[in-house]
Amino acid sequence: MATPAHIMIGSLNGNWTINRSLTGETDHILKLQGIPWLLRKALAVVTVHINITTYETNESETGKPITNIDCNQTTSGRLAGTTEKRRLTWENKEHEDYFFGKVQGRSEFVHGAPDKGGHVRPEFELQIDVDDAQEIKRFLRGETHIDSRDGAGFLCEESNGAWVHTFERSVSSGWASEQIWGFELIDNKRYFTRRAAVVDAGGRCLCVRLVLDYEQPQ
Repeated sequence: MATPAHIMIGSLNGNWTINRSLTGETDHILKLQGIPWLLRKALAVVTVHINITTYETNESETGKPITNIDCNQTTSGRLAGTTEKRRLTWENKEHEDYFFGKVQGRSEFVHGAPDKGGHVRPEFELQIDVDDAQEIKRFLRGETHIDSRDGAGFLCEESNGAWVHTFERSVSSGWASEQIWGFELIDNKRYFTRRAAVVDAGGRCLCVRLVLDYEQPQ
């Protein structure tokens, strides 16, 4: 189902599933990241469930509150689950699982700035090194729709907006992934989306928009 109004970027608590009909093609992205064919095919026929928990901890030295986002991913089949823990401090954090191997990543909240048309878009410094950096950034900001149906891009739901910006790099394979998380109107319904750009060690870059359905608590 579409995302309820009370779910905001700083409180993503709940259960989610990937909406395959609205999400762009993901197989070529996973191939770029070195995921084996058999594992990709298995993933294509199962339902992917993501439990998200958002909470705050305090920075040890200053006591400043830090937002944490934990994503526990499971499937309807026999594939093993994975867990990703993000601290929105823009500090490097290492993670390892059977799916992506060892990955170094960092995450942060970002705000926005008006584009030429007056639409407030996420403002961030692009981390991935690609030839068409400007076009990739426009996709991540929600200005273009490379892989999916058109729309207005990200909603600006606060005075200057709020989005999650993540950057991850594979230690072993050399690929890098950059994402912006937010909410978009698709078919006049509000959805939680993740816009991602993935580049391999050779510089080939692909983009995809992931659209997630909110699962109503039973």
